[in-house]
Amino acid sequence: MKRFFLPLLLLCSLSAIRAQAAADPRAQLVQYEDSLKRFEQELFKGKDVDKAAANRRFAALLEKALATEGSFQFPFDSLDFISRLKPDDGSFRIITWNIPKEDGTHEYFGFVQTWDPKTKQSKQFKLYNKGRENRNPEILKLGPEKWYGALYYKIVQKTFRKKKYYTLLGWDGNTNVSWKKVIDVISFRTDGTPEFGDDIFQVGKRYQHRVIFEFKAEMTMALRWDDELKMIVFDFLAPEYAGMSNPPPQFLISSGRYDGYAFKKGKWNYVADVNARSPKSKNDSKYVTPH
Repeated sequence: MKRFFLPLLLLCSLSAIRAQAAADPRAQLVQYEDSLKRFEQELFKGKDVDKAAANRRFAALLEKALATEGSFQFPFDSLDFISRLKPDDGSFRIITWNIPKEDGTHEYFGFVQTWDPKTKQSKQFKLYNKGRENRNPEILKLGPEKWYGALYYKIVQKTFRKKKYYTLLGWDGNTNVSWKKVIDVISFRTDGTPEFGDDIFQVGKRYQHRVIFEFKAEMTMALRWDDELKMIVFDFLAPEYAGMSNPPPQFLISSGRYDGYAFKKGKWNYVADVNARSPKSKNDSKYVTPH
């Protein structure tokens, strides 16, 4: 009965939304937000098939909401089960969320919404979590149709020679034995389409398009922007047991040492052994962990 009740409820909600559309776009957005909030339990609890069906309806409704006049300025801040981030200049918004699966893996979904201050119009681009299909995602630029999915919790904006760099910090539940954290970068093509990755991250003696850390599941690995040090700070990962040579990711844990990336001349340059304290991120409690 529950499976039929939610679609019927949403149909009634959509009818109410359409009735208010012409008169008051903000009231319409409030109605959309109220309908979207009802999906929280459906997305994260129950069987995979039910969560997938609920997610299709949620994504479709969110896409309609983002296409509504005034949506770019609307915060959707009651949807605390999804990530909503804007850079300092407010030029775009990136929305991401994860769906935990019964086997311990996660699927990722998202939208990028851009804003044109000249036309006062926004555009939205759906993100498709296909980046893992590439053998070496660290060295590739990826469009929205091949996005390397993650749940983003921070945007760091930097500028060099009038070019803006938007660096993303994200979490990936990956599997029930190993988690990941990701440093990526988003830019925009001439037609406004978002693109992920750029060869600006120093790893060893070369630069790559994104940095992916993989480590023991359930462990809190620090990856954050340190405003005092003016750099991205992260835990240096080490084997869980002394003497392990080339351990698999599920045996990598925090070593108590912190390294970082400092932005200089349009590149994120690696800095070893930085003096940083790493408090637990408030965002860690929001992540839906594997079941």
